[in-house]
Amino acid sequence: MNTNINQLAIPDLGGNDQFRILECFEVRHTLGQHPSAVCLENNDLLYTYDDYTDAMEGSTGYVLRSTDYGRTWSDPILVLASRVWHGGIHLSLGMQALHSGRVLLPWTDGISRKNHAKAKGDFVCLRSDDNGVTWKGYDPQEIGVWAFSPYGKIIELSNGEVICAGWGYASDKGEIRSGIIRSQDQGETFGQYAKIGDVFSETDLTLLHDGRILALLRRGRGFEPETHYAHSSDGGYTWTTPQRINMFGENFNAWYTAKGTLVAACRGIDGSGVHNPGKYSPAELEKHLARRRTPQEGYGIHFFRAAKEDGSEWDYLFALPDPLGLE
Repeated sequence: MNTNINQLAIPDLGGNDQFRILECFEVRHTLGQHPSAVCLENNDLLYTYDDYTDAMEGSTGYVLRSTDYGRTWSDPILVLASRVWHGGIHLSLGMQALHSGRVLLPWTDGISRKNHAKAKGDFVCLRSDDNGVTWKGYDPQEIGVWAFSPYGKIIELSNGEVICAGWGYASDKGEIRSGIIRSQDQGETFGQYAKIGDVFSETDLTLLHDGRILALLRRGRGFEPETHYAHSSDGGYTWTTPQRINMFGENFNAWYTAKGTLVAACRGIDGSGVHNPGKYSPAELEKHLARRRTPQEGYGIHFFRAAKEDGSEWDYLFALPDPLGLE
């Protein structure tokens, strides 16, 4: 099922944190998008992906399992399929194992975002209490907004509440915005929508060591390189006004290493990872965006280390090229 492609030695992150060699595999499918992985109570690794993007018609979602710490993987098992006419699914990178052992898998069921940008999308959150063998919760949830597409990590708070970030629209005529929804029953139901900011889309959440929540927000649609940050000190009910960080990139995801260092990764724009106000004219930026989509160059994944503990400033570390030389 899997074909070994390559081994990548990833440079030191600084301090004593270091990435180990990764085994890179090509899964025999049309296109693997929006992956996420968790380590389960029984030490299995569970990995999910969808076979296309943005709820394109017919797109479906799959789960793979490893029982030997990632050395070998099962065949893909179909878990997600749309219940909408001419619909598809859209995953979110958001599969998460809670302290109770329950696994949550949020996703969107709807029609193509590529062809219908403001199409209503149903929020669905599967849950498994047997390490991903069986799933329940396939019915869509009504959360009070026109469209909500989950993205990034689900966060479990110290009081047992679970929050999930996402982007969407308040109505079919509204502008894109980012917000969170909340569950007080371990992911069985979600609601209590709280806006983080307007004109933002995919948003990743990280629970900081000081108890605040850090949101890293992608601005707008398309290939815009601006990423902003916001903080919440009350469990996600209210948020500071989003401010731009000092790095180019989009689709940021942050996490703490085993040594306690806050690091992040994103899709790159120009290879430098550094946002320099005024560095590029609009025409020059367009050239960078076009170059980023050139397959022979690729844009890879860019890694950062927090220059400030609150995630408001970052130091650029290195780029990891796509192992297949593709976007």
